[in-house]
Amino acid sequence: MRGPSMSVDATCATGLVSVQLARNSLLLGETSLALLTGVSLLLSPVNSVGLSNGTILSPTGRCRFGDAEAEGYVRSEGVAAVVLKRLPDAIADGDRVYAVISGVGTSSDGRTGGSLMKPGGAGQERALHAAYRDAGRDPSDVDYVEAHGTGTVTGDRVELDTLGKVVGTGRDPDRPCLVGSAKSNIGHVESAAGLAGLIKTALMVNTGIVPRTLHVDNPNPVLSEQNLPLELPSTTREWPRTGRPRVAGVNCFGISGTNAHVVLEEPPRSKPVERQPSRARLVPVSAKAPAAARALAERIAGVLPTAGLDDVCFSAGVRRSHHPHRITAVGHDAESMAAALRARLARGTTSARKPPKVVFVFSGLGSAWTGMARRLLVELPVFRHRLAECSAAVEAEAGWSVLRALESGEPLTGPEREHPALWAVQVALAAVWEHWGVRSDEVVGQSVGEIAAATMSGSLSVADGAAVVCRRAAMLATLPDTGGMLLVRLPAAQAREALADHRDRVSVGVISSDNTTVLSGDLEALDEISATLEARGIFCRPVAIDYASHSPQVQPLRPGQRSGELRRATGLPVATSAALAR
Repeated sequence: MRGPSMSVDATCATGLVSVQLARNSLLLGETSLALLTGVSLLLSPVNSVGLSNGTILSPTGRCRFGDAEAEGYVRSEGVAAVVLKRLPDAIADGDRVYAVISGVGTSSDGRTGGSLMKPGGAGQERALHAAYRDAGRDPSDVDYVEAHGTGTVTGDRVELDTLGKVVGTGRDPDRPCLVGSAKSNIGHVESAAGLAGLIKTALMVNTGIVPRTLHVDNPNPVLSEQNLPLELPSTTREWPRTGRPRVAGVNCFGISGTNAHVVLEEPPRSKPVERQPSRARLVPVSAKAPAAARALAERIAGVLPTAGLDDVCFSAGVRRSHHPHRITAVGHDAESMAAALRARLARGTTSARKPPKVVFVFSGLGSAWTGMARRLLVELPVFRHRLAECSAAVEAEAGWSVLRALESGEPLTGPEREHPALWAVQVALAAVWEHWGVRSDEVVGQSVGEIAAATMSGSLSVADGAAVVCRRAAMLATLPDTGGMLLVRLPAAQAREALADHRDRVSVGVISSDNTTVLSGDLEALDEISATLEARGIFCRPVAIDYASHSPQVQPLRPGQRSGELRRATGLPVATSAALAR
């Protein structure tokens, strides 16, 4: 928590005013996460005496918002806390999103109320209109409004009348706006009231359940006198079916004359990830001292059967800080995980060592296949976002979409398709590992993997990486299709001996390891070598490539060779094309 920290005081409107400030900070990129808290503690009788003398407090101990006999509210204590994030970040982080804040509006009554304690309808109306303009919504779209709902005769009348004017304009008379208030449930938590109403409404938007409004025996006469399209639900019910995402508003008005309104909408429903029952999970437990680590592991083992294995593992790995003294366990279900944790407890904790260096290795050609990455696009938002960025750069350079090709499962044939797709997938995979906290100290790549490594490290921008891989592929597509590559399970020296009779047509293209070599050259010659080696029991496998990379067959791409054809294929000067080929 190193971003801006501040206290806000707008009397009873404090909660939603803080929402506006936090939302603006998030949208400006000033912060990536905002934690909003509101607290109401009754530490002195002074305010209660003053409000009682003003006949604002309920003598019956009930807050009867919306009732004709409403006679005041009940002061309450409480703490409310909410976490706000930008929606794409929340989705990418796998957070549970309860609702989306699509609009916020604030205003001040000025002198429209006539006195400090009398609300002004004109000021409330300005806040509502500002919020729905910000959300890009017609006020008649709102299905439910969480009212400020103090339960005073004057306050309720002004608020209901204002709501009827704003949300009732152009509204279908058969679809009244439902109105309720958390104050009928928990009383008035004053500076925390806005957040309490926000939490209640977010839960409603998420679950699709509208709770009944309590303590309403006779609805406020303003509803019938003004024929307002509002309804105080007398029973708990399902959210109205409209054929569109749920829309709700939250009111919060301060005795100081500050008004705030927030528009909430139903979050997008992500496609559920198919769980693999047999997949093993890991739960990491850590603390600053061995005893604390053991105590935490014991508590986690105790709650696993009821808390949910996936949730516990995710929170322990992603949401908690990691400290020097550690205990880890692996299990396939809650019972086996709890048993594994307790078994590890018997062996004690492990002290964290200096982490080893991490190197990301990006592969070359032959590692792409039809249908690759389709599940990653669905299950990993970070992967999809980064790949979409790479795809847009390829489309700007070459006129086709890597994203659409991968989603449709179309064959990635030829270097002009395969190379950009392989580059984009590897850059996106690196983004996933970094999102998971695995960051590389160094990168290395081979062939197309070199371009991916340079892009991931920042040596090349995404646009430059796309330009290099697309133009390089266009050059290679001009080569004849008489070449290929062959992987053989032989050290380089023995591989050179194996191609001795074909030195004029085949060469060593890649030394993959101490006992693996890739031969590159004429296809017919490679077939002959493969047949000979397989007869000796030596493993051979053709590499999925349409030309003889790293061999004399790519000589025509050097400067001065077939210059006109290269210019037509790449749109680049020949010297630049040759540099890209290297």
